[in-house]
Amino acid sequence: MRILFVTHSTLGEGGSLCQTATLGTVGALSKLGWDVTIVSTSKSFKDGKNIINGFDWHHVPLRKIPGMQSFLIERSSRNVVRKVLAGSTFDVAIINWSICRTVIPIIKDYNFPIIVDDRSPPVHESLIGKLQWLHYHFAWKYASTKGDGFSFNSLALKDMITNKYGLKKYTCFYPSATEPDKYTKSQLIMGDTMTLVYHGLMDKERSVFEIFEAAKKVLDEGVKVKLIMFGKGNDIGRLTKLSEENEWFELLPPCTPDKVPSRLSCAHIGILPLPDKYQWKFSSPLKLFEYAAAGLNVIATDIQCHRAIGARKWLKLIKTDQISTNIANEVLSIIKDREWEVNSKIAYEDAKNEFSWDNSVKSLNSLIHKVLNSTH
Repeated sequence: MRILFVTHSTLGEGGSLCQTATLGTVGALSKLGWDVTIVSTSKSFKDGKNIINGFDWHHVPLRKIPGMQSFLIERSSRNVVRKVLAGSTFDVAIINWSICRTVIPIIKDYNFPIIVDDRSPPVHESLIGKLQWLHYHFAWKYASTKGDGFSFNSLALKDMITNKYGLKKYTCFYPSATEPDKYTKSQLIMGDTMTLVYHGLMDKERSVFEIFEAAKKVLDEGVKVKLIMFGKGNDIGRLTKLSEENEWFELLPPCTPDKVPSRLSCAHIGILPLPDKYQWKFSSPLKLFEYAAAGLNVIATDIQCHRAIGARKWLKLIKTDQISTNIANEVLSIIKDREWEVNSKIAYEDAKNEFSWDNSVKSLNSLIHKVLNSTH
């Protein structure tokens, strides 16, 4: 059974951070017996058919304009999908919402079912962000009547889209996840300096600067800590300057997904400082699951997507009113309580038992079979 997987993610070295979800999803689907062909953009592969992580993969050429990718990829994907369908047959397509308006009409001509996938609504608050929300609205207005099934990254997002656009067909949510077998549990040896880490987009909308401020407050209390951050985003300029001025703060360049586990395992406390804003209500905390897989203790803001996994001994939720102060206080508490190793082991086991892509994708696999059964 064959799946055509058309995604907005930019794959390969130098690609988007969300490629982790794409590769995790298709990897788990392949273990369930699906033959997956991927269509996406890339920074490191040539046009036409390639192989990535063992999957047939077709490159979508795309001129990169910051903030405009979701608009441009919708048009660029059309011709690539048409070429792929001319030479191959598929049983079902899974298409990201951002591409659906141009790709769905092509697939309809080949008469196989379509699942529209939504891993995140727009998150930026700029003028481009407002345009992205407009694109999001028109895409879902179209997809709601043309899709044969719908998948989401969180229950909150599934409920919002279902209610707003009146979805009538099968739905599911499969949360972000990780690949625990690729991680080694972090170790804290007597005398080690506690290391804080943030991995993800370095955007102002994500309050990442608050992590630097928190580390500085811990140091002001006379407690030694280190801070490692890696990723890319619109606040990278300010963070770069700060890393050059403070030897305890190391700002690393972005890396490919296979390098993430070793970087996280060098740290001890993972930080997620997202503010309590509308766009984060629908998130699925991929980075939280990666932190757990590395055996980190985690400090995260008390917002819906972080609360959704339930109370965990290794997860400290903080109020969003004074984020840097609250992070600093929890770091000091973790150091003082001396329960880091106990919580580290629990986090590591939770990731293996609950936060794998193999576990997450079960609901997507069930949705695929429901859609296939209902359309044949």
